[in-house]
Amino acid sequence: MECEIRSSCFPSSGCLQTKPRTVDPGSNITLNCSIVTGGLVQGITWEKAKQQLNSSDLVLQQSYSTNNGKFPCQCTAINFTRALQIIWVTSTPNVIIKDQPKELKCIFSGWPLPRTVSWYKDDKLITNGTEGMHHSLEKKGETVKSICILHLPPGREEQEGFYKCSATNNITGWSSSDSFKIQMIYECPLPSSPTISSAEILTSTFSNVSLTCWIDFDVTCPQYLFWYVNDQQAPLESGEKYNEELKDTKSKCKKEYILSIINVTENDEGTYSCHWLCDHKTTTKAAIDMKVSPQPPTEIQKNRSTSTQSHTVVIQFSSNPGRREWQLPVIILSAASVAVLFMFVVRFVAMKKWTSSYSRTEDGLNETDFINRLFISFSSKDFGWVTDNLISILEKHSIDYSIHSRDFELGIPIVQNMADNVYCSRQVLIVLSENYLASNFCREELHMAVQRGVDAGDSSLIFVMINKLKKKQLPAALRNKNLLDFDKHKKKQDWEQKILREISEGKTLKAEDRV
Repeated sequence: MECEIRSSCFPSSGCLQTKPRTVDPGSNITLNCSIVTGGLVQGITWEKAKQQLNSSDLVLQQSYSTNNGKFPCQCTAINFTRALQIIWVTSTPNVIIKDQPKELKCIFSGWPLPRTVSWYKDDKLITNGTEGMHHSLEKKGETVKSICILHLPPGREEQEGFYKCSATNNITGWSSSDSFKIQMIYECPLPSSPTISSAEILTSTFSNVSLTCWIDFDVTCPQYLFWYVNDQQAPLESGEKYNEELKDTKSKCKKEYILSIINVTENDEGTYSCHWLCDHKTTTKAAIDMKVSPQPPTEIQKNRSTSTQSHTVVIQFSSNPGRREWQLPVIILSAASVAVLFMFVVRFVAMKKWTSSYSRTEDGLNETDFINRLFISFSSKDFGWVTDNLISILEKHSIDYSIHSRDFELGIPIVQNMADNVYCSRQVLIVLSENYLASNFCREELHMAVQRGVDAGDSSLIFVMINKLKKKQLPAALRNKNLLDFDKHKKKQDWEQKILREISEGKTLKAEDRV
């Protein structure tokens, strides 16, 4: 038998083409072969033989004799191993949407291609069928790439976590591997109308009852929660009779909003309703009729009711992709604060002046009274603009600021929170838009801020108009103010300089900046 390492077989040699052979280019050739350029090659590496031939291809041509002489030789293509490498993968972090299936992909290159690819969730191996997940492997070309797909079932919160694809390719004496992690984040759905499991509960006098709302959260709603009884205009507030509590649950998208009624009497009988509110959405609620018996309920009555001690209201929401990965706090309002909100209609007549719960002098605020450098008053519907065009600049330049969704304190009336931040911030920046002017909460903050400027006699207010708001749309009292029009400053760097000059240096606007 004759053995030669060549760049190609003779076209007319009539050789039998055999299955290609894969070798480690760094391994020694153990065959008693010669290279067509001359000499035996035993003991040199395959890579060295390739260099001697000065060719990108290698074949092993072996000539031999048989009884019938049918095949005078056979030709075997030589392939070199290549380390496994991930050349494309599903982006990370990525979003899981409720009830929507998802596919995660890893594409590998190398030789030989991996026969199997393993998937892990939080470092635990996923076998086909685990929690409805399964994976498949596709090969595109014999030496090109291998595509592995992990199929996730319709989205749910339990799927959140870190997923890893991992694979190995090998031949005898050689191997390589590669892996990649993908973070999957569950997107909390949007709020919808609440539902209840039972419209009526029965309890007895002298008992303690807990009513519970299960509240789903997204990034903007609900902002405010209330408990009401019957047709009273003011919500219930914590005290000796009632206790309101907001509890976390195992789900990041749900909280328990609980009203506890202490020492129930017959006077407590009535309809209790759990309300949630956003300033840009219609208020929704769920109602529970509570019946009070002077005697403890019988076993039959207990069976008719879900519970004599508790009741659950479940609020569920639909999906909403593309939201940012943060959440607004829920603010529990007291009865006193809601009573004040009903005064919005007559506030310009009554001209009520709010004061902060922090110390003030008769002549205004001292420097030590300030708790914030800047308070930003804006509509929740404009949060995206505030994040991109204000907060990013403030954090870049380490300027202290406060916003209602992050810094208002739980348990303090909403209007008192407004007053504390308006009166105890060195400056107040008002983001004027159609959304802002349409919100009662925003207009109340605007009223406080303008009144604070009148009281203090300073220039601590900064007014910014956005979204092509026209001056004629503003209240008459603001039309003679110095207003910074964002739409005039299309370049990001120009806008950054303008707003920093107003905030950091406290200078007045130039004539060309005014509207």
